[in-house]
Amino acid sequence: MADVRISARTTLGTINRWIEVISGNLVGSQIIGYKGTRMSFGDSLVDVVRGGTGSTGNVGGINPVQISSGGISVGGTTTDYKQGSLIQTGNNLDLSIQGNAFFTIADSSGKIIYTRAGEFSFDDQGYLVNKEGNFVLGLYDRTREILQKNNLADITAGASGITLQFNVALYGTNPNAGQTGTFSFVNVINAGAQYSIMNYLKDPNVVNRDRAVGNAFVPSGRLEEAGVGTTNLESTTGYQIGTINGVPIRVKLPADLNVATRTSLDNAKLIAAAINEQSIQTGIAASVVINLNDQNQATLVLGHVNRVIAESSVRMPTNPQANDIRDTLTTNETGLIRTYRDNKNNLFFAINSLSLFGKAPKYRPEPGDVFSFDGTGALINNSKGKDADSAPPFNTGIHVAVTKFANAQGLERRRGGSQFYYTEATGGVVVGFAGLSRNSQISSKLGIEENGVSSIGVENVIISQALESSNTSVTDALPELTVAQKTFTSNTKVVNVGNTIVDDLNGLIR
Repeated sequence: MADVRISARTTLGTINRWIEVISGNLVGSQIIGYKGTRMSFGDSLVDVVRGGTGSTGNVGGINPVQISSGGISVGGTTTDYKQGSLIQTGNNLDLSIQGNAFFTIADSSGKIIYTRAGEFSFDDQGYLVNKEGNFVLGLYDRTREILQKNNLADITAGASGITLQFNVALYGTNPNAGQTGTFSFVNVINAGAQYSIMNYLKDPNVVNRDRAVGNAFVPSGRLEEAGVGTTNLESTTGYQIGTINGVPIRVKLPADLNVATRTSLDNAKLIAAAINEQSIQTGIAASVVINLNDQNQATLVLGHVNRVIAESSVRMPTNPQANDIRDTLTTNETGLIRTYRDNKNNLFFAINSLSLFGKAPKYRPEPGDVFSFDGTGALINNSKGKDADSAPPFNTGIHVAVTKFANAQGLERRRGGSQFYYTEATGGVVVGFAGLSRNSQISSKLGIEENGVSSIGVENVIISQALESSNTSVTDALPELTVAQKTFTSNTKVVNVGNTIVDDLNGLIR
């Protein structure tokens, strides 16, 4: 005789799991972007008391006798990805998705996270981050393509790369603390192989070959050409300080502005503007990096125009020795937009409000600019008073990246039900941005829109100034919790009945 308490015990454990799932959905009803969980039950075990017999002619046989005896088990869980209600917030940086895709986030370790929670903001370095401080990733549309595409391709090992030749002396005051006298710009960006940019994007196997990092601070004070003075800088053509990939880089500085009170930052911005002016031809742009320990000390980082930030800052020694600046800058990606790759090797960019833009190289975004997003998730600068190339609203060309999956049920939950990780069970991955044409796709190598076929853009729309609420609710969870509670209570009755039967059997022995 089977003990009914064994079956009831298994069932009670399963129902307890069911209550945990309902409890999670109940708590998750207050979490932005939360996706609920449904639990299904596995079949109970069956005892076959007597097997069935075969039929004779057209007459059926004797049915088997079968008794469910093992209780129920957890058959599986399903994440409910249906759309949650939208909450209007009025915040320009709050985003929600109408569609089947997920926002793409990178945590501090570089691991990719997928979420529907769009509570975003800009950090002090201009990066768009979520409330945990993780980077929101983006993709570029065709407006970011540089005209000379040969400068975009990764350069094979052994090639000369994109050569930076800054070998003409431009003198000013030495900005290093405790040092005086004239100081040459050649000491900041020297000529030579070490200033060839060998890769379009960072190759983790080739350290720092994707950039040229300043070796010293840019001279401060009045700038002049050695032996000539300031004449050439004041001319209409300006003074050629060097070349990038053979394209001349010229600096223009009117006499009334070329004064002794100019800071290292002033001169760094001037030189960066001259380099960025030619970025459409060279594919290379300059970022100004300020020393937080001394605001009168600035240097330059040069890299591909799609990766360079207009202005960034880092803590460096105020009186560095040889290579101290370079050592500080090459240990991180200061001055460059960060790049990330997902499990399928698709390239993404961290979204930065201070980044340079290929179609408007003269435009220099500034801290405090007002930004918003359109229905494609494109970052729009709404600030006025810049220049003709960037008259508001100025579309930066970078869009919030969205990702969809062949089997979203294969995603692994992280932090409850609002963030997810990729697993192999997820299958195929499609990346893009809302509004991406059916005749376009994203280059997995470059992270930029190109010709191809993709449906992700027409299936998804970005709603700005709104957040997606949880798709669970108290009105759904509480009735289900009541059913689970009553089912649990009923099974405890089975245990009590089993105990009574055992007591009765024990009573037979006197």
